[in-house]
Amino acid sequence: MSFEYPVFLLIPVVYLLMKYFFTSADDRIIFPNTQLFAKSVSRFSLPEFLIILFLSVALASPVKSKIITNTYKKGYNIVIDLDTSGSMEEFNKLGAAKAVSLDFAKKRKNDALGLVVFGNIAYIASPLTFDKKTFNDILKRIYVSIAGNKTAIYDALFLSSNLFKNTKGSRIIILLTDGMDNASITPLDVVIKKLKKEHIKVFAIGIGSDADVSVLQKIANSTGGKFYLASSLEDLQQIYKDIDKLTKSKIKSNIQILNTYYYQYLLFIAILLFLFYLYQYRKNIWSF
Repeated sequence: MSFEYPVFLLIPVVYLLMKYFFTSADDRIIFPNTQLFAKSVSRFSLPEFLIILFLSVALASPVKSKIITNTYKKGYNIVIDLDTSGSMEEFNKLGAAKAVSLDFAKKRKNDALGLVVFGNIAYIASPLTFDKKTFNDILKRIYVSIAGNKTAIYDALFLSSNLFKNTKGSRIIILLTDGMDNASITPLDVVIKKLKKEHIKVFAIGIGSDADVSVLQKIANSTGGKFYLASSLEDLQQIYKDIDKLTKSKIKSNIQILNTYYYQYLLFIAILLFLFYLYQYRKNIWSF
């Protein structure tokens, strides 16, 4: 509780000072039977003071403020395309890719995440979801050759693009692979055309020296994404940090102050006191 115009709270103090220090004792009319006026010459009148007090507090405008914060979060739709071919078993490449992806998922609180794995075929392991626990549980269960030993990169990208249907916000695919496509039935040009049409950016990560650098660069550059080459777990961690910075969720806060005023209650009490005071005053006069 606070007051918009606290200066008005000084009025009762001024009233008391005037009553006790500035009342003239000489401006009196001498009447016989002055005991009849005993009540009327009293310096201090409680009803009068209460009226002034409540009016002063009402003028000070007591108000209770409540701050309401509306937060608007603009997240991303992110699909991770994970290569699970047989070669990903070497040097525990799949384990490293899963570890950094799990860590990345923890940081993306405002984003929807999906997972597509590919080998001989590509399939949806998880549709886009805000349920990070379920997403992480699914990702942890992925193992080498779960979709076969070959590499269907283009089919995985084409399938991933279908996950973004009817989604709002930016669309991102993070592609992790250590080889070149040798199993897709979808041509690369068709995939790139569809990705561009759907406004989907691809961040392509080549793991190891056998990754098809030229193709991954072409996919990333054509879609407005970025190409990375990783040769260690540390490289993958740094790459994911970079992607995290490039795709930060936008959060806006709109602060509103809701004021509740109470002057009307005090004004009502002051009016009632005034009516009571007026009634008593008239009663005292007519009782002489």
